[in-house]
Amino acid sequence: MKAFCVLGSPRQKGNTAKVLGWIEDELRSGDYAVVRLNLGNGVLAPCRECYACKKVADAPGCSQDDRGNSIFLEMMTADLIVFASPIFCWGVSAQLKALLDRAFCLLKEDERLLLAGKRMALVATGAGETKDNLDLLVPPYQAFAQYFKCKDIGTLLVPGCTTPDKLNGDVEKRARKFGRSLA
Repeated sequence: MKAFCVLGSPRQKGNTAKVLGWIEDELRSGDYAVVRLNLGNGVLAPCRECYACKKVADAPGCSQDDRGNSIFLEMMTADLIVFASPIFCWGVSAQLKALLDRAFCLLKEDERLLLAGKRMALVATGAGETKDNLDLLVPPYQAFAQYFKCKDIGTLLVPGCTTPDKLNGDVEKRARKFGRSLA
């Protein structure tokens, strides 16, 4: 089985990357081949809403000349998709938001959804609390999963993240347990 993990953090070795790494370790132990995409280096431009993708029936079909189409093909072939992001102004990072917006290309004119049936999870980290902070990322994620007819299999919200070296053993235990639950 294949897990496609999307790191939406601009920091490749930050809190979110560290937590996602523990989850990926557990997925590998559960016989998943894990592919990680690091969005933090600006691999995706925002959606131009040109509708060129609607002319392509069975593939993403985005007209932009970046990694978008290959990323969406990875998502389409994965058994599990894990989105991971730090919280940015009560939402996911701009890098992950661009990917979610560009997923418009996976909705076809005949109303077919090219991600239908995929298992999906969200991991979010933040320096602040969970209530009225990290929990605000959950409803948009759930709406995305529901709209694309994916199976939401869980969220892991990790508050109190300041620097990766200060993530304690409890965070690692929670992340690994979450990873096992996904596997």
